[in-house]
Amino acid sequence: MCGRYALNATASQVIEYFNLRYETDQIRREFREEKEVFPTKVEPIIRSIDGQAIVDYLSWGVKYEWIPKLQINARFDKLTKFKTWASLIKRNRCIIPATSYWEWSELELKGNNRYELYPLKTDIMGFAGLTDTFIDRHGIKRIGFILITTDANPHIAEIHDRQPAMILPENVGSWLDDSISDPREYIHHAGEDELEYKKVPNKIDQIELNFD
Repeated sequence: MCGRYALNATASQVIEYFNLRYETDQIRREFREEKEVFPTKVEPIIRSIDGQAIVDYLSWGVKYEWIPKLQINARFDKLTKFKTWASLIKRNRCIIPATSYWEWSELELKGNNRYELYPLKTDIMGFAGLTDTFIDRHGIKRIGFILITTDANPHIAEIHDRQPAMILPENVGSWLDDSISDPREYIHHAGEDELEYKKVPNKIDQIELNFD
């Protein structure tokens, strides 16, 4: 679930939406828009360093030695049940800025089954995420991010059974606060009046990863 997303926004829009106050000049210098983000790409995320919400650049996905596939998503209902997620949810939290994402309909197995999903009330969304360190295939230590997903609302469920978990602007500080060991109450499950979708051309194929 959610194996592609876009960030068609400016640095100023991201700074304003998430109320970022630290190193904003540097954010504006380094920030770049992305028309299509896929796993393994290095992208801007928001996380807390020394109590400050900053923009950092991490790769999408974490590769664990004991799991064959690159992990790009973590299910909300397993955050405290899966040992790895239970550890990360306590202190390794982040927010992934996005303006839309794509799904391939599970009900349309042939033809053009790709949909773009986007917010109705805002221009930007903040996906709830986790970060973790791992060793890549070249033996280099890296930090990656993982998107948290929830059950789809009834409208989105018409094309897919999962959707990204959201962090609303007013909950950014609490979600990133390491002193809060169980921040699940700050995760927002977008309702039917918050997300819409439209069919778009199948420009690319899905790639075989972990789409939970």
